Amino acid sequence: MTYNGYLYVPAKEEDYVLGGNKLPQKVLRPDSDWSNDVPESETQIKQTETSNCTGFNTATAVETLMFGAGLVAEKPNYSDRGVGIMAGTRPPGNNPKTVADTIRHKGLFAESLLPFSDDIKSSQDYYSPDPLPYALTKEGDNWVEVWDFGYEWVYPSSASLSYKQEALIEALKYSPVCISVYAWYQVGEFYDRPNGEPDTHWTTAIFANKEYILVEDSYPPFKKKVAWDMNPRQAMRYHIGKQMKKVSWWMKYWKSMFA
Repeated sequence: MTYNGYLYVPAKEEDYVLGGNKLPQKVLRPDSDWSNDVPESETQIKQTETSNCTGFNTATAVETLMFGAGLVAEKPNYSDRGVGIMAGTRPPGNNPKTVADTIRHKGLFAESLLPFSDDIKSSQDYYSPDPLPYALTKEGDNWVEVWDFGYEWVYPSSASLSYKQEALIEALKYSPVCISVYAWYQVGEFYDRPNGEPDTHWTTAIFANKEYILVEDSYPPFKKKVAWDMNPRQAMRYHIGKQMKKVSWWMKYWKSMFA
């Protein structure tokens, strides 16, 4: 079986990178362990392969972070299908930066409003309706008005494996981290990369130490131990907080009249 959906996009000079002090770095998990905070597992393949791993797993990271950071009382469940449609995802997939940008600017809405239901038989069914109806885009806009979402790369793609280990473990103190992997080749207890095979999949790291990376994935089995020999090409961490209340220009003008 072919697992796909991740498309590589090189980082740009203006992109945020861990350590650049552009995103807040509040330590939420000193042990780099988010495994108790993950939402209910969801699969990206049923009657059809969606190629939407970037949507599924970025949403998983956001859901895990919101609950784990105490921003919401219950674990949220956002529509992965909605993310894919808004981000323009189609087979063979999408890149993680486009998906993160889509969430930042277009928001998220509940899975119940656009589920991956059992009657979906093809990718054409899955990625419709496109464009989304106003009621759904309005839900996304409402989310953006409440939540300030940001992201940054964890390390350069060309970094050494030892640097990636240190950076990923550090980044997991702040949020779950999505990583690119070759999917899926198992050797004993761990998932690894056959020689020369490229990264094909985007998944959510929820714990890491010097021995392995634990991921919450969008293919069963949903929990996987990934060997460090996988050497993930890219990794992205996230930040979310409440939006600062915006004051309209006319309100500023009105207040200035009485200053």
